[in-house]
Amino acid sequence: MNWLDTLLGTPPTRKQGHVEVLSWLVAGTVLVALILFALQQALRLPAHFGVEDWLGWRSAETLQATLTVWGRGQSRLPAATAYLLIDTALFMPLYGFALLWATRQVRGTLQADGPADWLVRFLHGLAVPAVLALWCVDAVENLGGLARLGIAWGWGLGALLLAVPALVLLRRWARQGVKRDGRLAIAWMAVSLLAASLAAWLLPTGTPEATGLFNGQAHLLKPAVMAAAILPPLGLWLCWWFGLDLDSRPGTGRQADAEIRSACRQVATGVIGRSRYVLAMLALFGAFTLLLDQCRDLLLALATPAWSLWWWLVMAAGAGGLAMLSHACWLWTRLVGRVKRSGYEVSALDGVADWAGEWARTWARLLMLAPLLMTVTLIANVAGDAVIAASASPGGLLRTLLTLAAFALVIVGMALALMHERRQRALPRPADYYNSVPAVRPLLHDPYVLATPPQAAGGQGPVGQAVGLLARPVWQPLVALALLLVVRAVMLLAPDVAGVAPAALAVLALSLVWWLGPLGLIAMSEQRAVFPWALLLLVAAGVVGLASDNHTLPALVIGAAAQVPATLAGLGRVALAALALLAAVSAAVWLVLVLRSRELLGRLHVRVADDRLHGVADRWRLGLSLAAIGLLCGGLAGLDRWAAAWHPAPTAAAPAPLDDALKTLPGGEPLLLVASEGGGVRAAYWTARMLAGLQDQHDGDWSRRIVAMSGVSGGAMGLAVWRACARSDRGGGTMTDCVRQGFETLDPLSPLVAGLMFEDVWMRLLPTNWLCQAHSGCGMRSRAMAFEREWMRAFPRLAEPLGSAGPGEPQLLLNSTVVESGNRALLGTLRFGPGQLPGAEDLIASGRVGGSPALVTAAHTSARFPFTNPLASLPHAASGPAAAHLVDGGYHDNSGTASLADVLTQLRSTHPGRRVQLVLIRNGQVPSRCMPQALQEDAGEPPPACLDISSDARELLPPRDAQRLKLYADLFGPAVTVLNNLGTGAHGREPVAALAARIAAGAPLPPNRGCSDDAPVCLLDQMQDGSLVPLGWTLSPAARAAMDARAASLAK
Repeated sequence: MNWLDTLLGTPPTRKQGHVEVLSWLVAGTVLVALILFALQQALRLPAHFGVEDWLGWRSAETLQATLTVWGRGQSRLPAATAYLLIDTALFMPLYGFALLWATRQVRGTLQADGPADWLVRFLHGLAVPAVLALWCVDAVENLGGLARLGIAWGWGLGALLLAVPALVLLRRWARQGVKRDGRLAIAWMAVSLLAASLAAWLLPTGTPEATGLFNGQAHLLKPAVMAAAILPPLGLWLCWWFGLDLDSRPGTGRQADAEIRSACRQVATGVIGRSRYVLAMLALFGAFTLLLDQCRDLLLALATPAWSLWWWLVMAAGAGGLAMLSHACWLWTRLVGRVKRSGYEVSALDGVADWAGEWARTWARLLMLAPLLMTVTLIANVAGDAVIAASASPGGLLRTLLTLAAFALVIVGMALALMHERRQRALPRPADYYNSVPAVRPLLHDPYVLATPPQAAGGQGPVGQAVGLLARPVWQPLVALALLLVVRAVMLLAPDVAGVAPAALAVLALSLVWWLGPLGLIAMSEQRAVFPWALLLLVAAGVVGLASDNHTLPALVIGAAAQVPATLAGLGRVALAALALLAAVSAAVWLVLVLRSRELLGRLHVRVADDRLHGVADRWRLGLSLAAIGLLCGGLAGLDRWAAAWHPAPTAAAPAPLDDALKTLPGGEPLLLVASEGGGVRAAYWTARMLAGLQDQHDGDWSRRIVAMSGVSGGAMGLAVWRACARSDRGGGTMTDCVRQGFETLDPLSPLVAGLMFEDVWMRLLPTNWLCQAHSGCGMRSRAMAFEREWMRAFPRLAEPLGSAGPGEPQLLLNSTVVESGNRALLGTLRFGPGQLPGAEDLIASGRVGGSPALVTAAHTSARFPFTNPLASLPHAASGPAAAHLVDGGYHDNSGTASLADVLTQLRSTHPGRRVQLVLIRNGQVPSRCMPQALQEDAGEPPPACLDISSDARELLPPRDAQRLKLYADLFGPAVTVLNNLGTGAHGREPVAALAARIAAGAPLPPNRGCSDDAPVCLLDQMQDGSLVPLGWTLSPAARAAMDARAASLAK
């Protein structure tokens, strides 16, 4: 008996026992890992530090500063204690046992006496020592963590004692494979979880200690030991994949084994390749839910609302969409796998066909679990965010956590119901799961085609029938499309109601379920016909795009704020009619394509001989699809005339020439030049809130000294919002009230996601330039139109023309980037003359933009966030420059100071004696002294000041250092250089440093001068303090509250 069998016990004899034990081990490990992940997120520290960083720190001052941060408001110290105790009592035995069990399972598939047998034996022998070493290091690290909290490490020994029975029970279960033992192990771990949580709540913290055995050395060793523990199962799997355990030399008699292994590798890659469109949809879903912090903030907003009918609809649609997405990933992976590819046969070698079917079935199940895992990871992340939000403003945490838990349970429950439906459709032979059905449409209607169905189950009730309907490949996309239409209808008809509970997550999930239907059908057809239908559609979209561009700069301008509600309501009805038309045509084309030939012709009352059945049916499919698309084009052209009736044509004053504007300057010293950097809605709210707070605090005296304001991306949107609030009738309210009330119901993200996932897909395939006029755009030609209408609804004055600045108003400069040249481009209330804007372009003066766009449209040209917001297409001017596209100004200069430098040049030439102060409004800031490179020079440990971060103007002038590129520097170096020189990198920091140095007149920037009148630079920074303040297009109440607190303190 080897070490593995000694520790785990002899494996169960039944194969089913192997699968059950491993499945429960993995599920338990993932569940506890999610609990730890939620606690980890709840323990975030300023400047991107966290609890894992804290476990390696040694400085008493830094450790005490950490406890101070965690203890503010509603204390997070119990979460730190729980993190350590749960890791010790539960996660350590689970992950160790799972690694050892996986190692033994993989080792059992390898043959002995191969050319790399020494490597196999080494990896197999390494498993137990590596896991034991990891357990020791992890235990020392956790005991040291308790010492850092000032808790006696004997409590950690108690947690280790809880882990011992868990290991014993897991070993017994793994040896015998009896469900009763498994239930006993699960019950013990549940009790351990409860005990650890209760102890964490009751244990008081004391003076932190990091000496002796607990000096952080274990934390430094942990990465290497973790790699050693993961190496055995991973290395053994690679040995199997590359056949290193096989001796295929002539004369050994094992050439057949090598051929079988090669066939298995070919089948494995083929199964994965067939699911490429499912993987693409999963990548899109994962990017939105896990990579972008916007989705976390969106779900946090949904978890803390005032309950309403709309909230229940959004949560129900979101839960149903996410559950259906999980099932759809399984469904289409399975169906595509079953289609027989023309000209391809699975190897006839012994066992390959059955192995191929088993792998196809397993891969479909894995893809079914992927959306569920992403969703519960998102929910765990949001739970941690909720704890941080509650620490700043206590109250409502329990309700938020219960809402998140209920949301997760509903999603998992619905997915399990659909999974049960899947199990009822299991096929009798493994080989039936891969490359077995030489037809597409029969498979969509009959899952048992060419296979023997199981015994018929008893009659189903209404719930069972509903679940069965959702599980059918023909009807599931249509159900998702219908739900999507209901949600979108409320968004368009009652935007004030819909803005309170953002529907972006529900819209995304339902849209993905819908598109998985057509993509699945395309994938099945590609396998059967061996023709790249998706590539053909992509080429068609490119050809259409040569003559048509659906993202022309929106032309909606409303001169009177009183007209805004009625105009937007009318355009909303037009957009809903267009959406309903698109949905109806989509559903009709889908049904025409998926109906079986005999059923389709029967519904059309067409009779034809059997030998001509499919050919005639295909001609009818083509004709009906083209007729539906023709009807769509005609309907859109009619809707465009309806939309045009809702577009007023107000006039606006032309921008003032720069020289004339600088002749009359505001009184008072110093004059102010304000720059607001990009950062999505975070930058927008921070900019508008900060400026509004300063104006309220100083009775407008501060704002009257502003000469010009330059904004980029979200900062440009914030400047536009501030201008709109300054012009609005606030009814006795303050500027801050105007900003807050507008953002409370503002949800630009949901229209963006909705347009991206549905209308824009169609618009890319249709000649919209011929169907829709540029100014009316069929009411929904581009998602940019819906985005801007949402801002107009929240702040009606944003619909007014940009025009020129009014009396007492500062000049606005809104910066974007020209795609074709990379030049900085401006839309503003100033008109620059020849030579006054070196290397950049005034879009109105150059003729690229005719007339005066709406204030929100001008700001949106600067805020074309990558991929979510479309490029702005500028038409060709007959006597001016060629057609071009505008993107986010952050590509060129994310600070906004480059344009202010041009204004300062003219200001100094006309008024050389006036003193100037540069005001920088920045967001998401981390001091340079707290960046990774600075910490490397300080033994990797931050100073206590990094946990209570604040701005320092002295950091503007020196160049920012960075960590050395180590991995494939010759290969990745050029790309890294390009990325670091964008407007969000060095190309955005240099203009700030140059302008600050000019204003300071060569003198060093003094520290701690704040925004006093004699300071050359005023920093109004929103700092990265650990609160969730997302980079996206919607803000939760928690995110706004975090920024309100910071803005209020700075305004004073």
